Amino acid sequence: RPLIERHALDVYQVDISRNGFTDAAYIRARVEEIGARLCNHCYTSPVTVAASLHWLCNCRDAFIFEDCVDDSPMRHELTHEKFQAKDGWITAPDGPGLGITLNDEFVKKYRVAESGR
Repeated sequence: RPLIERHALDVYQVDISRNGFTDAAYIRARVEEIGARLCNHCYTSPVTVAASLHWLCNCRDAFIFEDCVDDSPMRHELTHEKFQAKDGWITAPDGPGLGITLNDEFVKKYRVAESGR
């Protein structure tokens, strides 16, 4: 908040996986009020990619999408949907919710613990 109040930056980078949609909406409103620009910070999983794409699509002056392109099983196998920029563009999924479905076999294989057991 102090950075926004001081108009300290030209671009504010929001991590939807840390801020959540509610805080990200607040940040977006404040940043748009001061005439600065927004982009996302996304360096985790396809779940975060989907959430970040949906959030960024609702930003008035979004101009760039950050995505990790490291080769990892998490990036390629956690969801059935694959996210890949083509010719400099990436598309937000349009299915229900975030528009993604988890690969249950991948989740079972890499699950560390089950909740409630």
